Parts: sequence; structure tokens; C-alpha cells
Amino acid sequence: MKRTIIALSLAAVVGVNSYVFAQDSATAPAKAPLAATAPLAASAPAPTTASAPASQPVVVATVGDVKIISDKIDGIVELIKSKRELTKDQEQMLRGKILDNLISEELAKNYIKTKKIEVTPAEIAEQKDEYTKQAAKNDMTLDQFMKAYGWTDANIADGARLKKMVKDATTKEKIAEVIKAHPEYFNGTSVKASHILILCSPVASTEEQKAAKAKIEGILADIQAKKMTFGEAAKKFSEDPGSKIADGALGEAFTFEKMVPQFAAMAWATPKGDISKPVRSEFGYHIILVTDRTDGTAKAEDMPMKDVVAEGILMGQLQSEIFGQAEGALPVVIVK
Repeated sequence: MKRTIIALSLAAVVGVNSYVFAQDSATAPAKAPLAATAPLAASAPAPTTASAPASQPVVVATVGDVKIISDKIDGIVELIKSKRELTKDQEQMLRGKILDNLISEELAKNYIKTKKIEVTPAEIAEQKDEYTKQAAKNDMTLDQFMKAYGWTDANIADGARLKKMVKDATTKEKIAEVIKAHPEYFNGTSVKASHILILCSPVASTEEQKAAKAKIEGILADIQAKKMTFGEAAKKFSEDPGSKIADGALGEAFTFEKMVPQFAAMAWATPKGDISKPVRSEFGYHIILVTDRTDGTAKAEDMPMKDVVAEGILMGQLQSEIFGQAEGALPVVIVK
């Protein structure tokens, strides 16, 4: 899982989402896992309201007790279409992305609530000012965006809480603790590995997530029972087209920062020659076969990007907690 950015940025989960302000949000390709050529599978079909009466909004998903209705998606789509033309395919893709973001928002809002994060009026005002500036760059007022998105001032406060939560989770002290606790992540140690991936979006339905997890666990059990080799299982089941044709092999050895944090941490924790337990990343569920390891000799403190990598690890942990709610504590249901 080649690491460039955290795929579902927490800075956009409860805030002015990237699909509103990106110049080519409807046509930008999805980030592919492990440099594969195929895009990630959508977590849910794009909602449709064509057959529903205008007075009867359709529930397209639920997150816990919260209902996400078609009107909310329609409003955001119309706002974007007022700024640029969209083909039918682009609009369909956009609707799916909006639904993903709305699910993400509800998961983040619930997580913030459980953490009882408090913000001051000044922090809320600062957040509102940030949103206003972003809207202005795209010839919109904040009121226009809030109306289309169905926002109230409470959503702005949630954005301020999220910003504060991220800031608290990635302090200089916590970054230093990660570097001190895991020097092997930063000293040039490299790992060579193969993997099997079952694709599953972090905002897929709880049913889909449980099915993907059960599938990867079943594959691991069959390998351990010697019903098939790791390579045979990769060719048959892995959903990473870039590596499955090579028995799951990821090619050259990689250092920690080359992979997304959850994947890399599990690879580093797995002894040479062993297969890891299932691990969840933003792309889905993996099992990893570590085929080689070369210990680094550099000093962790000398790594140029150590603070950025450590911050990514902390962000990955926070994301896992937020999106992990969908695995059971806060069920997500996609209405087909």
C-alpha cells in the first residue's frame, strides 16, 4: 500500500468536504491500492431518486439511528452543478462519493461526541472563518454551502471540535513518543513482503465490512491448514491486481514510510517467514507474508521525514478508531 497521503483525510470528515472545493472532484481518479491499475471499488451504489415522489425523500443509508436522505445528496449535487458541468457518469460517481462523505461525517460526529471535546467561542469563530474563506475561493458564500448541505451552526462547532481533536492527537510530544517507541520504523529498516487484499471501504456497510473480514480470516485459515499456499490464495482471492499476478509479491523491499501506517506496522511486527494476522487499512483487509527483512543502521532522529511519518501513524490510529465504529458499535446500512 504505497503511502502518499491518508486517503480519507480527517480534516475533511466534518468540514467543507474536498468534493465541493476540488476543481476536478468529479473526474479525479480514486487512489489505487499498491500502485495497482484498477480503482478502488465503490463502497455503495450511487443513490437514485428518479422513481420517488418529490415529497417523499428516500433514505439512502443509516448510521446508527441517523438517516441520510436523498434530498441532502441532491442539494450538494445541485450546488456543484451550478459551478461546473457534469456528465451523467460524473454525477453518478459524485453521488457515491457524497454518500461516503456523509457516512464519514456521522461516524466522526459520533466519535467526537463520545470524547466530549469542548471548544471555545473563539475556536468556533476561527473555524467559521476558515470555511468562509474556502467558500469564497469558489465564488460561494458560507450560507450557500450550509443551505445545500443542510448545515447549522452545530456543524461548524463539530468542525472546530474535529480540528482540536486532530491537533491534540498529533502533538509534538506524541510524535516524539512514537519515534522513541519504534526506532525500527525510522532507521532505514526495510521489509520485503507479499500480501492478499480484500477490498473494503472504511465507509462500506457494516454487513460488507463483516463479510470482507470473514473472507480474509477464512483465507488465512485455509493457508494455515495447508489447503493452499499463500501464492495460490493470492492469485485466487486477492483484489489487488498489481500483486496478485505475482503470488501477492509487492516487488522490491520497502521502508516504513512507503506504505500506509496500519499496513506497515503489521509488516514490521511480523517475523520473517510468517504470515500476519488480518490487518485493516483504508483499502480493506490484508494478510501479509514477510519474506525478507534488513535491519537499518541509521539513527531514527536523523530521518528527514520522521515527524511526518510519526504524525501519519497517529492519524492512522485515530482514523481506525473513528471508522472502526462502523464494524459494530455504530452500524452502517446502505439502502439498496
